[in-house]
Amino acid sequence: MSEGAGAWAVKVYGSPAPKGSMKCVGGRGRHQLVNNNPATTPWQDRVAKACELFEISEPLTVPLGLQLTFTVDRPKSVKPASRPWPHKTARTSDGGGGDVDKLARTVLDALEQARVVVNDAQICSIAASKVYPDTPDVADVLHRPGVFIRLYRL
Repeated sequence: MSEGAGAWAVKVYGSPAPKGSMKCVGGRGRHQLVNNNPATTPWQDRVAKACELFEISEPLTVPLGLQLTFTVDRPKSVKPASRPWPHKTARTSDGGGGDVDKLARTVLDALEQARVVVNDAQICSIAASKVYPDTPDVADVLHRPGVFIRLYRL
């Protein structure tokens, strides 16, 4: 974690999990919306815990910018020369880490959960990327799966 002039940064290690879609469960007046990805809640909790290191005493209420670099595992079946960036063009299990916008949604919710922001609508600028640990020319790539988060005042 680091802070300087209204900017914060933290590395969170673990397998990034996308927010996913919500589904309705229960019946007869006991309906409840739940996330259809069981990995999301533990990942969001881990990110929220790491964001507590920002040591922000009161939730920020100002416009903010957010930069996210998600590092995901490179599947053994994917050669670095053939695919230096994690993307999929078909629904296969050959890696990719999920949709980058859904990965970002989990971090946005974690910022609220950690009481870093009052509402994630305060994020007025966002840049998110997903990379492999060996993707070339990426400043905030991690050596193992996780996310590098930079939060700053606008």
